[in-house]
Amino acid sequence: MPLTHDSITAAFAPLSTENHMAFFATSVSPEVVWQYGAPRATHPLAGRYEGMPAFVAGTFAKLGGCFAAPLKMTLTSVLVDSSKNTAVVELRTVGTAKSGASIDTTAVWIVKANEQDVFTEITSYVDSAFLVERAAGE
Repeated sequence: MPLTHDSITAAFAPLSTENHMAFFATSVSPEVVWQYGAPRATHPLAGRYEGMPAFVAGTFAKLGGCFAAPLKMTLTSVLVDSSKNTAVVELRTVGTAKSGASIDTTAVWIVKANEQDVFTEITSYVDSAFLVERAAGE
């Protein structure tokens, strides 16, 4: 089924709640290919991750314990190309680091889905240096 604005909005809704992991469990393929940051990015979280375990190890595990609570991501814009089953989304991320530093940043993700509207490819353009800096309390 082609992606729609409504299906993208529903898929991303858990990211703005305490149940944010539901997004990964229901909307992201375990075999996802996830490009985090530009291909030539050199920040500590950047890379091409093949599969959710690799993505978790390369991102969540590195930041684990840095935040007072899970970061909340709110969908602010959605563009859908249903002919390619692809969407571009803008997300606002807010939260607090354990150091007390405030986090408020914006990211853009490009998501491609299979016929079941499960994301198989994701490219995230995130201000990861900002997140790492804030998590460290700088």
